[in-house]
Order: sequence, then structure tokens, then C-alpha cells
Amino acid sequence: MQYLDISEDALQAIVGYSISESADNKEACGIVKTDGSVVQILNSAANPGSNFDIRNIGYSQSEIRLIWHSHHKDDQPGEFTHSDLNLSHQAKIPILLYHAGFNEWDYYEPLNPNPWPLKPSAFEPDNVEFYTNWRFSWGRSDCFSLVRRYFLGMHNKSIKEFHRPNPEETFNTSWDANQHWSYTDNGFEAMPHGTTPQNNDIFGVALRGGKNINHLAVMVDATQNLILHNIGKNRRSRIDRYDDSWRKLVVPNGHGRLIQTN
Repeated sequence: MQYLDISEDALQAIVGYSISESADNKEACGIVKTDGSVVQILNSAANPGSNFDIRNIGYSQSEIRLIWHSHHKDDQPGEFTHSDLNLSHQAKIPILLYHAGFNEWDYYEPLNPNPWPLKPSAFEPDNVEFYTNWRFSWGRSDCFSLVRRYFLGMHNKSIKEFHRPNPEETFNTSWDANQHWSYTDNGFEAMPHGTTPQNNDIFGVALRGGKNINHLAVMVDATQNLILHNIGKNRRSRIDRYDDSWRKLVVPNGHGRLIQTN
């Protein structure tokens, strides 16, 4: 498979395991080792027909190239769920998905600026256009993920991920991102209200009439007051003008600036 550096034999082994387990209404799972070999591991989930659990993996992180698993039901997506992505972020290991019913693949690398590695961009990660027109996917290309990947690709700056709650908890309630992630822990300092923005400043925004941060944007052109963000479900990442309609939504201490270190 193009853009995925494992062998065709390894991919076909995963296909075989996935189809075999789907016949028993189970998700298959396992790892690809750094030597390229495929290992199937017992799915110890309480409901192996709809989930997978390989906590008893039996291999060290240095031995693992990626974690793989399968979907097989028509009501399961041909791409990762937010819990799959949480696993990859926590383990800091790439993940691979094969949907045995749809014959579709998905692949994700937690430290890749591109959240969709199997769909390469026409732009390089040091070009801001690389980060535009991403469809919103919770935990993958949401507003925080977009800003995190922007700093990773544009500035080689790693920002900590955090465990995503169920999407309904955030879209239907007054969710507070500050409970999961902080500026200071990631090398940013809060700027006084009214500070003139600079390139790469970030803005914690309260949408939907809330008072807590539930949206994040980054300044990509301070001369023209342009921000990059992904506003929510059924939207795509884009560049907007940082005007008064956005300024008034920035929460107190929500304007962050990267601390410069020598």
C-alpha cells in the first residue's frame, strides 16, 4: 500500500486474520513488529464483536511498528473511532485498521503532521495550506488536533495530546478544555487582554454561548490578522480573519504565546 512502509505479505496476513475473525463476529487485532512480521493477539474485549482490547500485548514498545485491528460490521466505520485514536495517542504508536466488510484501510500516526497519511497533501507541512480543508474528525483533525499538528509540522514543536471524552459530552454540554490541557504545561504563557497578536499565538475560544474554552485557533498571519482553525462537526479547517466577532469570544487568559527558549 502506497505511503505505508509495511510489506504486501504483512497486509495480506492482516486481511486473512480479519476475515477469519469476522466469521465469528469478532474484531481481529495484533501488532506488526519492527522486523515486519505480523502477530495476531487475543482480543480480550468484553464485547469483541464491536471493540478490541490488547492490553496484554506481551511486547515492548521498541518491538512494535504499529498496532492493527479490524472492523467488520456494516454499522462500523471504515476509519478509526475516537477511542482507537486515544489508544494511539496514549501508546505513542501508529495504528492500522482494516474493514473486512468494506475492504477499506485506515492508518494513523500520532506524530505525523498529516492526520490522514494514506491521503497525502499537495503541500508540504511547512506550508500553511497543508492544514486547510481538513474535514473535522474528533481526536484526529478537530480544532486542537489541527493546532497541535500545525506546530509539529511548521515549527517542529511537540504539544501534548489529551484523552478525548465521548464526542457527545463535548458537543451537547458546556465542555471545558482546560480540564484536559493547559497552556503552561505545553510551553505557552497567557497574554494580557488586548495584547497585539503575533504569528503562532493561540486563542482559546468559548463557542455556543459558553464561558469555558471549547475551541482553539492559531494566528498564522498577524499582519493580516488571519487565524487557522476547524470550527466543528460537518466543517473543514480554514483560514479566517481574526476580527471583533472572534476577539469577543476569547476567554480571559485565553490568548497564549509560545515561550521562547534559547
